[in-house]
Amino acid sequence: MTYRLPSLNSLRAFEAAARHLSFKTAASELGVTAGAVSQQVKKLEGSLGVTLFRRLPNGLLLTPQGEAYLPPVTKVFEDLTEATEAIAPAINSRKFRVGMSRTVKQMLPANWPDHDVGLRNHIRDRIET
Repeated sequence: MTYRLPSLNSLRAFEAAARHLSFKTAASELGVTAGAVSQQVKKLEGSLGVTLFRRLPNGLLLTPQGEAYLPPVTKVFEDLTEATEAIAPAINSRKFRVGMSRTVKQMLPANWPDHDVGLRNHIRDRIET
C-alpha cells in the first residue's frame, strides 16, 4: 500500500505548534528555530491546500481545519510512541549530557543534583572537572 502523507517533520511542527499555539514554544520543544517550525507548517499547509493557523500578533489561533486535524495527528504520534516503546522500552532511558561553566555551577543548589531524590534518579553519570 502506498501512503500519501505529508512529511513527518511538518506534521511534528504542526502538532507541537498547535498544542502550544506558539511557533517559539514548539521550536523549543523540537530543538529547532521558530522560523523552521513556521516554514514546516507553511510547507504542510501548502501540501494540504488548507490554512491550519491564523497568525496573530500575539500568537496563533487554529482554523477550523486545524482544529479538526490536530486530534487525529496527535493520536497518530501517541500510537507511534506506544508502538516504539513496546518493542524498544529502553528508548525512554536515553540520557543527554549537560555541560556548564564553573560560574553556573556555583549558582546551583549545594550538592546538585544529589540534593533532590527525584532529580538524582535521572542522573546516569557525572564527570567532575
